[in-house]
Amino acid sequence: MQKLLKNWDRWLLTKIVFSILYWFCLVFFTLVVIFYSLPFFLFNKNSNILRKLSYPWGKALLSITFTRVNVLNGHSQLNINENYIFMCNHKSYFDIYILFVVLKDFDFVFLVKKELFKIPFFGWALKKIGYISIDRGNTKQAVKNFIDVVNIIKRGRSVAIFPEGTRSVDGKLLPLKRGAFTIAERSKLKIVPVKIGDTHLINRRGKFLITPFKKIDVRIYPPIETIGKNTDELISIVRKCLE
Repeated sequence: MQKLLKNWDRWLLTKIVFSILYWFCLVFFTLVVIFYSLPFFLFNKNSNILRKLSYPWGKALLSITFTRVNVLNGHSQLNINENYIFMCNHKSYFDIYILFVVLKDFDFVFLVKKELFKIPFFGWALKKIGYISIDRGNTKQAVKNFIDVVNIIKRGRSVAIFPEGTRSVDGKLLPLKRGAFTIAERSKLKIVPVKIGDTHLINRRGKFLITPFKKIDVRIYPPIETIGKNTDELISIVRKCLE
């Protein structure tokens, strides 16, 4: 029993050390990316430097926690010259880093909650990348969101959405919001479900501690045609993929 407690203390200490390292690097790497990109925007307001830096940013944050990503099916069923709506389950901030890594060949933007745009420097970076602010309680804003998505699609970019609307605490799939599927239905873009493994075991919602050395499986499903399907049908199909 005493040996078990001793091993538990060591593991807890390891998690605390990795947690401090992770949160420090998250802030540090984010600031480095933002300030490195500033000169590019001074000479070219349409610079895509932040998008190019998204992959190494996400890769670095996965690496420092020794998080391994195992893609069960890759991009063989996807056309990198076509734009899609990627719909992913959401359990942790680590989902974002993983998407930047596994979808690095695609030019995509996230639909993110409006509160993130209020964070100093970080909010500015989100706007420069072209991310879309979501205000779920504002009908007028929802209409603007749809117009913004359409404009992004016209520019040949894909969109990534967490249709649950927030992170799951226990890892179970939450109800899927209809808004994401309405956008898909009206835009006529194909939906690509992306099922991400148990990232909540690395860092749970609202918690400080990080659990390193995790292996996360990612399954990328074949594109789902939205033409000829209504919102309820699309929700049902995507939910079966993400569960």
